[in-house]
Amino acid sequence: MTERRYTPGQIEFLKFWYLFMNIRQLTQAFNNEYGMDKTPTQIKALISRKGIVSGRDGKFKKGNSPWNADTKGQGLTGPNKGSFKKGNIPANCRPVGSERVDSKDGYILVKVAEQNPYTGAKTRFKHKHVHIYEQHNGPVPAGMVVIFKDGDRRNFDPGNLEAVTRSELARLNQAGYSRMPVELKPAVLAMTKLKVKVFERVKER
Repeated sequence: MTERRYTPGQIEFLKFWYLFMNIRQLTQAFNNEYGMDKTPTQIKALISRKGIVSGRDGKFKKGNSPWNADTKGQGLTGPNKGSFKKGNIPANCRPVGSERVDSKDGYILVKVAEQNPYTGAKTRFKHKHVHIYEQHNGPVPAGMVVIFKDGDRRNFDPGNLEAVTRSELARLNQAGYSRMPVELKPAVLAMTKLKVKVFERVKER
């Protein structure tokens, strides 16, 4: 099994932020930035394979002065509003509403204020067409997927988005739906839905 390919940008992200974060913090930041669900174990293995080091050994170098020298009683040694707290997202992480192209399937992903079911983070990246569909129609029913009725993955008009069953999607793919002329697609979609429904009724009997 070949290793999943990581982009140069993702590797640079790990190299930079590993200087400031532990593995658990780095994993959460990485997942938030790229919409993934990697575990700390996976990230630790990756940075080990890539030879990425934190530059921190936990030791205080002889001859160096601590940053808080001569600050006793000035309230600078305790936590404050600028302290980095566990679970915080790095300043350069994209805000809610940011978009990027999914390198796996070419769909647009948008960062939304929804809890990530894999990491527990308060935000996650989600397919934009699914997010827009749910805003107008509620959650996508179990066993269904959202498609672009005209086949254009950049047409996010709510009227162009429709939930179909996986059986219907399979039939559409077999028929080459994405390559059909736009004017034929409404009829093909309606016919496919009818055929699947008839087949399921026959199977039930």
